[in-house]
Amino acid sequence: MPKGKKSPLKDKPLRNPGDSVQQALDNEIDDHFMPYLLMVAGTLLFAIWDWIRWHFPRPLSPWFMTVFAALTIAYCAFRIWQRLPRLRAMQQGRDGEKAVGQYLERLRATGAVVMHDIPGDNFNIDHVVLSVKGIYMIETKTISKPASGPATIDVSDEGISFAGGKARAEYFDQVAAQTRWLRSLLLESTGKELPCKPVLLFPGWFMNPRRTKKFDETWILEPKGFPKFLQNEPARLSKDDVYLAAYHLSRYSRTI
Repeated sequence: MPKGKKSPLKDKPLRNPGDSVQQALDNEIDDHFMPYLLMVAGTLLFAIWDWIRWHFPRPLSPWFMTVFAALTIAYCAFRIWQRLPRLRAMQQGRDGEKAVGQYLERLRATGAVVMHDIPGDNFNIDHVVLSVKGIYMIETKTISKPASGPATIDVSDEGISFAGGKARAEYFDQVAAQTRWLRSLLLESTGKELPCKPVLLFPGWFMNPRRTKKFDETWILEPKGFPKFLQNEPARLSKDDVYLAAYHLSRYSRTI
């Protein structure tokens, strides 16, 4: 920036939905894909160069570099193939966070404040919705659906099961810990105990009726159901408290 000039922006922009996943995705590509692609390109250049030299009056045999290039390409292709499932899962997670984040943005019309990708202690909160109905810590899980048959979620004492699969309780532990962290952060920054509720959103999945009350603290919904649940909640915060919490959360997010 020229001397004597400064940016017209007062603050850093807030984070967008999926920013942390996008960063992890970029790191995944840089660390586990680009080195092998560069190795492939380098060995191909060596092989092409040997073929060119082979046409000179005193030709050199290109076979060694050709075999070396073929082995390098095979190795790099295998390593990339190994990482592809993780890459696709990260891309799916990023796209799910973006889609849910864009859907939640509609809640601004109701007076809610919507924030995305809040960095925590070795984790990130996908979305936070702040309204007079309370503060909602939202975790988006973009789980692949079965190719055929119903995409249903069941909740039991053991946890969440997808399409009749094995029940998993770690999602509840995750959102409970993240909600405690958010509540503690707001208490420290605002001096107030503000109600924070954990929410799990599963795009594209249908919720069967619950068979347990063990995890009643957590809402488990398809994203389209969240606004209706929110609308049916009683008012718990004043508008001043909503703006206070949003202000401190935005300041925190901008400093990380």
